Amino acid sequence: MTNDWIRSFCIVFVVGVVLAGCSKKEDTSEPPTKSVTTGSHEKNLGGQSEAVQAETQSTTFDEVLEIWGSGNKAESAERFVSIKWDSSGVFSADSIFRISEAEFAKLSENQRSQIQQKALNISKDIKGLSKYIVEQAKQEGGYASTRDALIACGERLSGEDQLLIIQMVGKAIVGYTEKELPVW
Repeated sequence: MTNDWIRSFCIVFVVGVVLAGCSKKEDTSEPPTKSVTTGSHEKNLGGQSEAVQAETQSTTFDEVLEIWGSGNKAESAERFVSIKWDSSGVFSADSIFRISEAEFAKLSENQRSQIQQKALNISKDIKGLSKYIVEQAKQEGGYASTRDALIACGERLSGEDQLLIIQMVGKAIVGYTEKELPVW
């Protein structure tokens, strides 16, 4: 029982440290982008063409995070907003987002350590992506669909079927979005 308490405390502490900078301005070398051309389609955070919507409906959150990690911020934001958060295909089959806290507890110490490290790294990516999406939405105005996507993501990640650290990240996304993109 003591080990579980220590593990939980460490996770909460690390998540707090990772997410503590949510309200700080992040210096980016990339100028604000309102649209991006990918292939033959121009994408805009606010309104997508039907061809782009059809192309991105099968995008998983894992793929969005991979695109974010490759440095393509605009495309990852565009695909994030297009995700259907209430569908069963939000996460890829081998996703860390498919591991519950109960399943995590059954794993070996080595496996848990690897998953914890991966979850911490993903948490940082989610934080950066969320901040970028919020900043783009603020610049463009009319951010209702973007706000809805961020709230839906946060609610999905804060579900009982997630790791504790991912649940906390989900709750942080909801809180950050409600603060930064209020409903008028």
